[in-house]
Amino acid sequence: MRKKIACIIIGLLLLIPSPAIAADDRINVIKLSFDDIEQNMNLYNPQIAYNYDSLSNISIPGKNEKAALEGMLASIEAQILEYENNIKLLTGEIVDENGPYVPTQDTPYLIDIYKELIKISMLNKQSLEQQIKSFDANVNKVSDAQIQALMQVEAANKQIIWGAEQIYIAYNTLYYQIQQQSNQLDFLKKQLDIIKLQQKLGMISSNTIKSMETSTKELEMAIKMMKDQQKSMKEQLNVMLNQNHDIDLEIGATPDPDFNLIEAMNLEEDYNKAVLLSFNVRAKSNSYETEAEERKFKQAFKESFENVADKLESLEFEKLKLENQKDLYDQAELKYKVGMISKLALEEQRIAYENQWLKVQIAEDELFKAYRQYEWMKKGLSL
Repeated sequence: MRKKIACIIIGLLLLIPSPAIAADDRINVIKLSFDDIEQNMNLYNPQIAYNYDSLSNISIPGKNEKAALEGMLASIEAQILEYENNIKLLTGEIVDENGPYVPTQDTPYLIDIYKELIKISMLNKQSLEQQIKSFDANVNKVSDAQIQALMQVEAANKQIIWGAEQIYIAYNTLYYQIQQQSNQLDFLKKQLDIIKLQQKLGMISSNTIKSMETSTKELEMAIKMMKDQQKSMKEQLNVMLNQNHDIDLEIGATPDPDFNLIEAMNLEEDYNKAVLLSFNVRAKSNSYETEAEERKFKQAFKESFENVADKLESLEFEKLKLENQKDLYDQAELKYKVGMISKLALEEQRIAYENQWLKVQIAEDELFKAYRQYEWMKKGLSL
């Protein structure tokens, strides 16, 4: 049972990776593709390794194990507080030593990332609180410990892998966001150069210059923040791979959605198979609890199914907007060739077209992520 409890603890560490541990006989992961995440996590992640080791000896837990659970609960609560403080910084509720944060159009996206981390951590916290609450009552229930421990290890390991996959996808989505903002910044600087020339001719006031310079600075700060977030995500993946956080890890692109698999989705058939694999359902010991867990799993499974449909619809809409934006850009090119619009106006249409293309890439990433979550639920995870 001691090792069973250890498995539960490890399952709660999805977003609190252990410090990297150097090993003389291992080779660092330098290039990471999405398809290699699961294999590399199984090979190198220290939590997964500890999970498997925990199966070797099951015994009745004592005070030390309960203290470990309580210590882990405190760690998770501290992590949640950190995420909440990050959101408060982004929303302006609190101010750090760098001064007030200036919101940008990407601020909601960054806030959503932290909200998702809080959501996962809260689920982990609730699970751990329940374990602590029922710890004493379950001390003597060791007859099925090996089977339960095996399921918990498997579920915890899959959660860790899914967590790494989410970071990987978010890293690439941020890349597209950064490209969008960089395009806007380049265009803003070109506008600034022009109005500075107009100011010399007495056509523009100094207030207009100052306002545009302020907008430029705000955009530069937003881009820097997103790049810092990307760097943090790469460091998280390094630590989850049990290597130094500053390894120059090359992260590949998020795979394209497989529309054939998406089209083949069948809610009823997929659920009937998935519920038999559900770790939470199989963990229940009586029919009442099993039925209740089945209802929860069915609802979550349905929501995951519908989320894929929603993301597919969003992608199709963004593609339609891209076609419209391409037409506008083509028209602008013709107008520019005959002298009807300026080079700056043509550049504005080019950037609008490129940024819409980037929105399509982001929508594809979101669809891939939604379907990947659905795949994990088909394997029995409750997400």
